[in-house]
Formats: sequence, C-alpha cells, structure tokens
Amino acid sequence: MKITPEENELLLALASEFANTQYDPKRHVLVKDAAMLWGISTRAATFRLDKLVDDGRWGKETVIHQGRMKNGYYKKGC
Repeated sequence: MKITPEENELLLALASEFANTQYDPKRHVLVKDAAMLWGISTRAATFRLDKLVDDGRWGKETVIHQGRMKNGYYKKGC
C-alpha cells in the first residue's frame, strides 16, 4: 500500500493527538492553577512543582488542555 507524504503527515498528526493524556481536573494540577492558588508567579510555581517531582512525591506528564499540550502534575498514588 502506497502512502503519500500528505497522508503520512495526517496520520502522524492524528497519532500524536492520541499519544497524550487528556487533562483531568480531579487528578492534574497545571502551573497556572498552582500559581493562582499559591499567589506566586508561574515561573515560581513551575519551580515548586518540579521540585516535588524531583523529590519523587509528585509525577509529571504531558496532557491536552483546551486543545493545547501542557504539563500536568499529579500526586503519586492518587
């Protein structure tokens, strides 16, 4: 079966959409949400969340939120 370059690009785009987890507000914390909750900048929130990931208490995965890829942080074991 021959696949044209255009078909190949379309298939790759579709596959990449399904490769990421959908955002779950009951499980994931986004940087913007953490920054608003803690009353700090998004850069500081990213630093704090990454520190929790480095300590092994939280996990991090790419999620799709409102059609965009973002980092979703979650507590391990939840």
